[in-house]
Amino acid sequence: RRRLEGLHLPQHLDGRALVWVLLALAVGLWLAGATRPPGRWMGLSDEYDVLEYHLQVPREYLLAGRVIPLEHNCYSFYPLGVEMLYLLAMCLRSGAYEGMYLAKLLHGAYGVLAVAGVFAALRRDDEPRARFAAALLGTCPFVIYLGWLALTELAQVCCLAAALLWLRHWLARPDHRSAACAGAMLGAACATKYLSVPLVAGPVLCVMLLASVRSAARLRHVVLAAAAAALLAAPWPVRNLAATGNPVFPLATDLLGRGHWSQTSAQRWANGHAADWPARPPVPAPPSWQPPPEQGRLVRFYYNFLACDLFGPVMLLLAGLGACVLLAERGPRDRWDLALAGVLGLQLAAWTALTWMPPRFAAPAAVPACLLAAGVLARLVRVRANPFRRHAVPPVRGPWGLAPAVAVFLAAAGVNLVIAYNLHAHYTRGMAGFNGVPGEEFTRRNELLWWYQDA
Repeated sequence: RRRLEGLHLPQHLDGRALVWVLLALAVGLWLAGATRPPGRWMGLSDEYDVLEYHLQVPREYLLAGRVIPLEHNCYSFYPLGVEMLYLLAMCLRSGAYEGMYLAKLLHGAYGVLAVAGVFAALRRDDEPRARFAAALLGTCPFVIYLGWLALTELAQVCCLAAALLWLRHWLARPDHRSAACAGAMLGAACATKYLSVPLVAGPVLCVMLLASVRSAARLRHVVLAAAAAALLAAPWPVRNLAATGNPVFPLATDLLGRGHWSQTSAQRWANGHAADWPARPPVPAPPSWQPPPEQGRLVRFYYNFLACDLFGPVMLLLAGLGACVLLAERGPRDRWDLALAGVLGLQLAAWTALTWMPPRFAAPAAVPACLLAAGVLARLVRVRANPFRRHAVPPVRGPWGLAPAVAVFLAAAGVNLVIAYNLHAHYTRGMAGFNGVPGEEFTRRNELLWWYQDA
């Protein structure tokens, strides 16, 4: 409060202040959606996961008065690093319904931390890139949309952003501290979701390993990072090992044991979560069942990533342009940009090859994409003279590339905000049926929507 009392806005603001206006619009959209009940208003499968898993598990812990294995809900055996915060929210607010709003805000706070971390870490060395990256990540439709739901993906986004920033420090000045910090962030991501192993920890560790093939000291750093990641993720496998005998239950039940599950339940789970699950029959299989027409992985990749506007179409184009610039560039290349392109490529390859999951599960890919796109804009800002004119001289009032970079940046951030606003309008239409409903009836209807299936 004392700092705010002494705060005085400057008399003159330059164009860089526009970044904070864009981020304020993004925060407004986030809060507008996060303060609504987590019922099934949008018609999307994501809110099924919220009500079945991310809020239901801590709700049952709250009602039981302790954290226990829930054999009727297999999601309780997933890593619950974020759900423990949701349980804390319910404890602080003295109830599941009262705490669900705080839980959603806690999930959105991971996105705020990711944006703040990117800006604070990059502004010392490259202020234009820091502002571009913070605004593109903060206005990314996926980041805003996920902030409306009590999920775990924004925790992955935050941890991956921090890991990539520590990776930047390690590539510039390799030491064991930066490697350990990067590994710790990867372990924190793995403590929130199993998919963090192939989509967050795996790509970053692979890039670190490729950067260390000619250095024994760096190889030791990679081992240290992997050990730090395993240490932070270890409590959840240990918990599962004690409860079911399988450290990654309900995964790998055919190799590590199926715990309390029957053979039918284990096979049903394996078929439903396999990379080729549409071709797997139900368990038990009906006599008339026929596999649906096979959809190629490249077709899936196009519809679930390239054609998904929640990643921001202009931002994806800029990220692709950044990767092309790295390939075409002569001379020494920026090692961190190469690492970002490598992480993004490995993420998309793993997601396409290993899973049929919807685009939300690839949300961590938005982080390296935003950072690559911001790198392209920062490069453009540094172009001093018009490259399309012969014998051009640098302008007197500033670099030639500043104006086109700002124009492209505004187009990317503006498109992001329009997509997020339209999604919020769809959210509002889904809530329209509850206008004027009395509070008790509204609560009763919401309770009917918050349900879980018994095994």
